Amino acid sequence: MVHALAETESGSLLLIDLDDFKAINDLAGHSAGDMVIQHMAKRLRELRPAPKLAARLGGDEFALFFEPLPDAQLLQTARLLCKGDRDRHVATACVGIAMTQPGCSTESLLGHADLALSQARAKGRSNWHLYNPADGTRESLLDRTEQLALITDALHDNRLALFLQPVMAIQAAQTTHYEALLRVRMPDGQILPPAPLIAAAEASGLIRDIDQWVLQHAVALIASRPGLRLAVNLSARSLDNPELPALLQEMLQQQGVKPQQLILEITETAALNQLTHAEILLTGIRTLGCKLALDDFGVGFSTFQYLKHLPVDFVKIDGSFIRTLDHSEDDRLFVKALVDAIHGYGKLAVAEYVENQAILQWVTELGVDYAQGYHFGRPQEVDTVLAG
Repeated sequence: MVHALAETESGSLLLIDLDDFKAINDLAGHSAGDMVIQHMAKRLRELRPAPKLAARLGGDEFALFFEPLPDAQLLQTARLLCKGDRDRHVATACVGIAMTQPGCSTESLLGHADLALSQARAKGRSNWHLYNPADGTRESLLDRTEQLALITDALHDNRLALFLQPVMAIQAAQTTHYEALLRVRMPDGQILPPAPLIAAAEASGLIRDIDQWVLQHAVALIASRPGLRLAVNLSARSLDNPELPALLQEMLQQQGVKPQQLILEITETAALNQLTHAEILLTGIRTLGCKLALDDFGVGFSTFQYLKHLPVDFVKIDGSFIRTLDHSEDDRLFVKALVDAIHGYGKLAVAEYVENQAILQWVTELGVDYAQGYHFGRPQEVDTVLAG
């Protein structure tokens, strides 16, 4: 690839990395992984205009070089490659884009595209990023360092807080439990957006301490409110901790809390990235009596067969499919298929991002069991939510 690029003059390099390819191989076998690769290769051959160069760099990575294209056409191509195609069994992907610059060597061009791909992956599945010298690694690291300092100080100064959002049983039309969501306060009382702070904590490993803080305070809150049930989020890093079940058991016993009052949520991505490990750990937690939920279900390519391996009680359908139910027939069909799969494995379906009556009506018709979103209440401070 390096030698081939050296013969080009100007244009754009796209690096493509398939989402969840390891999980596809692990869950459905290498023949399924080979099929995914073949479908992606066919998609690349069908691109118009055709790339000047195309190569498979490794197991699930491809590279394309295009001669100069209009910006809109280049970005349209990147978005197409990100999206995947469920009907054609084409996986979603992350795409890093770098454009040739005056005096830019082949190695630099590859390096820029690789950096852009890393930044696309950091955004999550099915994302693209265009390399820009102004947003290079140094600036990203400085921003992340600042975010890490903010959340570290908040943890040490006891400025973390739990906000609660209700989760409703649709048929009974009543709140059955609340999701406890982490918030960070500044010294002046301002609440900071949590996503970049949590991302910085995950990258540094501080998230383990934050997970423990959340668990301790959630269990203490349950102990102070008889009958309260809370769902809390566990980071992917917590799945690496074999002592977690024992730690949970100690917390629950010290506070006199019944395990059934605590629901632990992990994301689909975290579970798929370490499926065997997750299955063992979650089984240990389930043995205690705690309930389990799988979050962000349905994003990206998946056979859903892994559901039978995970001992979860609730499966939360990703909000990107729910918020469009009132105007997207495709998403209605897809959500119906997800609900059928969830129920087929003996689990309960939860819809996130239910923000109005129209969406609530659709999730009800599609057979969803629980709903959560602004239609029922925004995340608010504990005293406000539980005032009654």
